[in-house]
Amino acid sequence: MKSITKTASPWCLDFVPASTGRMEPELARKTLESQFRVSLLTANDAFFIIEDLWVILMNLDVLDLAKSQERTLESCLSVSLSENTNLNTV
Repeated sequence: MKSITKTASPWCLDFVPASTGRMEPELARKTLESQFRVSLLTANDAFFIIEDLWVILMNLDVLDLAKSQERTLESCLSVSLSENTNLNTV
């Protein structure tokens, strides 16, 4: 009784002759299901996703900081301009 197995890459399935080995259909199905162990998300993919989210969050923080500093600068300028006009009118 020869067993036929073929493994070329993680995406290939092993071919098991269930009829020759007199396996029950349920056992043959379990054997086939046990070969699907390929992760859909690798550690490298997860790292790049987290890195992209980090960059997006940091850019949002920088934009918020720039807007708040711009508002602060505008308010300082408006206060100083109003003080100058008040001094000129007195």
